[in-house]
Amino acid sequence: MTPGEYPTLITEESLNRFSRTLRPLGLSEYEVRVFLTLVKNGPANYRNVARESNVPTGKIYHVLSTLGAKGFVEIIQTKPKIYRAVEPKIALRRRLKQLEEDFFELERKIRDELPNLQLQYSLKHDIIRGVLSEILVGCNSFTKSIQNTLLKALDEVLIVTPKFDVKPHEEDVFMRLLERGVSVKVLCSGFEESSEDIVSRFLDLGAQIRMQEAVDDKYYVVDDKSVYTFINSSGENICLQVHGTALCRVLKERFEERWELAREIREKA
Repeated sequence: MTPGEYPTLITEESLNRFSRTLRPLGLSEYEVRVFLTLVKNGPANYRNVARESNVPTGKIYHVLSTLGAKGFVEIIQTKPKIYRAVEPKIALRRRLKQLEEDFFELERKIRDELPNLQLQYSLKHDIIRGVLSEILVGCNSFTKSIQNTLLKALDEVLIVTPKFDVKPHEEDVFMRLLERGVSVKVLCSGFEESSEDIVSRFLDLGAQIRMQEAVDDKYYVVDDKSVYTFINSSGENICLQVHGTALCRVLKERFEERWELAREIREKA
């Protein structure tokens, strides 16, 4: 090796190995070849980069532009343009950070869209196996529809709600159920002070109320025949009424599992 001459570290074999490593980072084959060429040969204009990387001249500007957006290439001279590879450890860390941020943003979007998508799938593929009979919007309190369905209960009503807050005009519904011997079970995180007397009367009539930390769900199951489930438990509620559904059994099983872990609140009433 003559003075000033450096060994060629990037062989065709190592190029293929680096390519396999970098491709999962969202780099195309051309992008990998251009980046590694600039790492290997140092700064160059677009013609030299195209020739050394075997990327078609008609595509080289686009490849250099996308590599710049992904943080792998930078321009160090504008007239004429000279391109240089960003130091690999900096470029790779930057790209990994970018992908991580993109992943979390994608995850957030999926969480927002998944309930509606899953509902559409269930309706078309008969997973719910029931009839979606009504959609109630802004259901912050009992509507007439929910009251009527609850009053048809023969055996049991299961209620899951973050806060068991019974309004005076709703009290009669539960009292009539309990007086008829219908089992009423409520799982919640707590209840409003204004409901304390009502809760006490419910307990005296045989209602069962248990508390569990961080109850986020909100739904009613009536006799394994009907379900009211709330898509959004804060702000403006959207409530789905489904009849004759396997969803009843699924939610009942979930209720029973959580019920066993919850604590009685008799002393709080």
